[in-house]
Amino acid sequence: ESAPTGPPINVMVVEMTSTTATLAFSPPQYLDQNGRITLYILSYFKEGEEPRQLINRTYPSLGRAVERVTIMNLDPDSVYLYTITAVNSAGIGVPSFEKRFRTLRAPIVLPANVMVEFMSPVYEVSELDGKVDISVTIKGDPLLPVNITIATTRIGTMREATAFDDFGAVQYNISVQPNTELILNLTFPIFDDNMAEHCEEVFMVQTSGVGGAHVTGNSSAEVIIKDNDKPVVRFVGSPYMVMEGDGMLMALLQISNLADDVTMEIEVKVHSTMISDVFQPSTINKTISGSLDQLPIAFSLHDNAVYQGLRQGTLQANYKTTRPCINDIASTTGEFTILEDDVVTFEFQFDSYNFTESDTEVALILYRHGDISIPITVSVMSENITAEAD
Repeated sequence: ESAPTGPPINVMVVEMTSTTATLAFSPPQYLDQNGRITLYILSYFKEGEEPRQLINRTYPSLGRAVERVTIMNLDPDSVYLYTITAVNSAGIGVPSFEKRFRTLRAPIVLPANVMVEFMSPVYEVSELDGKVDISVTIKGDPLLPVNITIATTRIGTMREATAFDDFGAVQYNISVQPNTELILNLTFPIFDDNMAEHCEEVFMVQTSGVGGAHVTGNSSAEVIIKDNDKPVVRFVGSPYMVMEGDGMLMALLQISNLADDVTMEIEVKVHSTMISDVFQPSTINKTISGSLDQLPIAFSLHDNAVYQGLRQGTLQANYKTTRPCINDIASTTGEFTILEDDVVTFEFQFDSYNFTESDTEVALILYRHGDISIPITVSVMSENITAEAD
C-alpha cells in the first residue's frame, strides 16, 4: 500500500454566501486510491492577501461517492483559491488542481423602525410611593417584526439614584409585530432607604432596539425621586454625671440616617438649674457631613467654690440639614447632674455674747460664707457657756 497517486475528482463549489462556501468532490479514481481513503485536507487562502495566509483543515472521509465540506468565516466579495488532497494510511496524496471562487457581497439589511413615545418626559415620585408607573405607546415597523428593551439606567451625575437602594433595576423585553401599536403601563419599584439624601435623586428609563432595530420618538423618560427622610440625632449616655471640680461637661451626639454628601447644622445649648453655674461657651455650633456618625461636645464648667448641693441641667441640640427642599428642623435633649465637691462652713456672727442673770436664753446667728444667716437660740444654764454649731 502507498499514498494516493491521484487527486480527488469532480471538485466544485455547490453553495455560496457572503461568508461561507460549500465544496463537493469525489474520491480519486479507484486505481489511484491505493487503499482506503481516511481523510481529506482542504487548503485555501485569500487572493491578494500579503503575506499569504494558507489555511489547512482536515475532514474525515465518510466513504461516500460525493463528499461535502463547508468553509466558514470568509470575507464578503472576496476571491479564495483552494485544493483538496486525499489521505490514506500510507500518507498524503496528490492535491487537486487549484481552483477559485468569489464570495457573495454582504446583503444590505435595512433596520426595522419602531416609534416609542413616553406619555411624559419626566415623572416625579416620593420614596413612600413604592413605585412609578410609566405609560408608553409603541408603533411597530410596517413590514418587519421588532424587538426592543425598556430598562432603568444611570444618569451619571451627582444627583444619580442608586439601583437596589433607591429603585429596582428592571428590564422589559417587548416584541412588536409589523404594523402594530401597543399601549403599555410599565411599573418600576421605588425604595425608601431611610437616608436623608439630596432633595431629588434621578434615574432614567431608556428604550433600546434589539438586532439593529432603529428607535425613534421620545424613547426615554427621567424619574425624579423626592426624598422624604430626615436624620436622627440623639445624646448617647445621657444623663451625664460631672463633678464640679472636674471643670468639664462632656457629651456625645450620635448622628444616623444622614447621607455622606449631605451637610447638617447643629446648635447645642446647655442649661443649669443654678444660674451661678457658668459654662463656657453656653452654645456650641457645628456643621458636619453624613460621613461623621458621632460628634463629641465639651463645655467648660467654672467651680464657684460655693456649696450648692446636687443640681441638674439639660442639653438641647437643635439641628437641620442644608437641603432647601425639606424643612427638617428638629431637636433632641439630654440631661446631666453636677455633683458638689465644695465644703459648707459656718461661723458665729460674734466671738462672744453677753447676757444678764435673768436671761434664760440667748439668740445667736450663724453665717455661711457671709451670705446666708441662720438664727439659733441657746438656753442659759450658767454664767459661762460655750455654744457649738454642728
